[in-house]
Amino acid sequence: MSINSMLFLILSFALFYFLLLNMLSQNKMSKDLLFFLFANIILAFTLCVFYFYFYDEYIAFFISFLFMINNYFIVREIKHIYKRYIIYSIPYFLFSVYVFSYLLISLFKR
Repeated sequence: MSINSMLFLILSFALFYFLLLNMLSQNKMSKDLLFFLFANIILAFTLCVFYFYFYDEYIAFFISFLFMINNYFIVREIKHIYKRYIIYSIPYFLFSVYVFSYLLISLFKR
């Protein structure tokens, strides 16, 4: 991944975690959102492990698909709970779509 990808990752994480901290300070977290956030942490970790440690692009591709679906549900849940700051969760979802498409293209290049 290039430096632009890393900058996009840092920006999307910063906006997403600003939103989560804002939601925590106002006590607007739901149990569904917490479940999706914990699943997101587990999926992001396994995606990094399978892609960077085991170099297995097929399993990383499958996990990135689950990661993208989970991020969609996070965006939906945030929209349901806290409509005012939905724009802060969109870059994080777009990053998961980017990772999915990056792995898809890398698999077709083989």
